Amino acid sequence: MDWLNQQPTSSRQAWLDQIHKENLNSFNAIQFHEIQKNIQGLSFATSEDLKNCHNNFTLRRPNNHWKIGIEILEDELTELKFSLDYALTHGAEYIHLPWYVLKNKTDVEYLFNGIFLDMISINFNFNHFEIDGILKLLENIPSSSILNINRTDILQPKELKALIKSKSQISYTFKLSNLDQCISILHQIKNDQQDEVDLSRKFIFHFHYLFLQNIASFRAIRKILQDEKVSGLYEIQIDPSCILSDINQNLISFSSIALSASLSGPDIITLPRYDSISENKSKNWLRNSLHLQSILKLESNLDHVNDPLSGSYYVEDLTEKIYQYLISHL
Repeated sequence: MDWLNQQPTSSRQAWLDQIHKENLNSFNAIQFHEIQKNIQGLSFATSEDLKNCHNNFTLRRPNNHWKIGIEILEDELTELKFSLDYALTHGAEYIHLPWYVLKNKTDVEYLFNGIFLDMISINFNFNHFEIDGILKLLENIPSSSILNINRTDILQPKELKALIKSKSQISYTFKLSNLDQCISILHQIKNDQQDEVDLSRKFIFHFHYLFLQNIASFRAIRKILQDEKVSGLYEIQIDPSCILSDINQNLISFSSIALSASLSGPDIITLPRYDSISENKSKNWLRNSLHLQSILKLESNLDHVNDPLSGSYYVEDLTEKIYQYLISHL
């Protein structure tokens, strides 16, 4: 490969001169694009821009295996049972279920009848913040499942400590479309660390339409958490604002967002069904949400590459800028 290294390379200035020549009237407008106030992303990047990147954002691990996740929201137990069985037959590995459908242990036994719970991960999302209600629910759900409690200011450190020995985990949700909200969540995590709340944690990232900004923001926040030695699972979900009633639009946006998620290196990618907010739901759209991930994982083999975008001039530059912005506010 010596011959390749001996080939002349274009400098950053040469790129700028060529783009300026082709875009005389709009050069200044296309050179940058605003990510957020005080963050200017490059419309293109070269190896010279990496000189300003002082951090290593690549996650050191042998592969990028993520679990195929699905969120199933049914208000009726029979429908929930059918959807759960159907999802399992189509490759679901990590399943979010609503806690409010299960009234007692009989409902739990019916729902999980014939299912090997040691082969999948079951999460119950809980938004009711009375500690007694949480502990009561924990008595009913299977021992191998996890009660996922969304972290808010309502739960105080002393209440969180009461859950340490239980099969529950606290989730922190980052809305990547709003970096100031992400800063607020990082402060909350830091405060919990100081209060010595040693619960199992999960970090949920809401990806939106901005493909590369999603990836760069995810990598920057992951770097901050690793530097602070905060451990937990990393899960990527679709931002609720991107879930529309038009199934065909969801088909396009879900595919794009799922691809950006698979390039980011999470532990879990969870998609809703394509028709999750439609009145007339079809099992086919539940299946398609799972098969989309199967294609990315099993056919495209994206899970065999540790960090597919590591070294990308644009992504590394943007990750560094978002990282510096977040750090400056912590």
